Amino acid sequence: MGDRITYVGLDVHKAEIVVAAAAGGLRGEVREYGRIANTPAALARLARQLSRDGVRLRFCSEPGPCGYGIQRQLSGLGHECVVVAPSLIPKVLAWLSRHRRWIFQFTPTAASWLNAVENFFSKMTRQRIRRGVFRSTVDLPSAINAYLAEYNVHPQPFVWTQSANASSPNSTACLYSPNASEH
Repeated sequence: MGDRITYVGLDVHKAEIVVAAAAGGLRGEVREYGRIANTPAALARLARQLSRDGVRLRFCSEPGPCGYGIQRQLSGLGHECVVVAPSLIPKVLAWLSRHRRWIFQFTPTAASWLNAVENFFSKMTRQRIRRGVFRSTVDLPSAINAYLAEYNVHPQPFVWTQSANASSPNSTACLYSPNASEH
């Protein structure tokens, strides 16, 4: 029958981890598993739940403040875990070598434009990806491209709810998309 492998992607944030899994190997259906707390106990519980019935797990996470700790924990539990830095993926490096005017700009995570990008991806996840069923690795990029095309017909800028002048270490500001309908 062969090995049964589930591929698990981890989008690591400070307080939580967003989990997606593809059961049935590389051609398996990719589904969002959900969100878990970014704690060793929650990660161990996730690994136990996903590896029931002798399924082998292969994790992939991004580096960051928690990335290598997560890799060490999962490896210690007997699971494969690859830490992926997009700027070091061979296909990305090859593309960058052919397109010399493109460079990666590493920016602190608190940069306001990065917060806007994360808000946009969060909105796309809620409106299109979370409820989607993707039966192949081609379906997900197709769904993302369709969402981008639809969004760009009537794009809505993200707006700060508080001016930069009013900001202080004790105040909070957030981005929102005006006139956006949330599904």
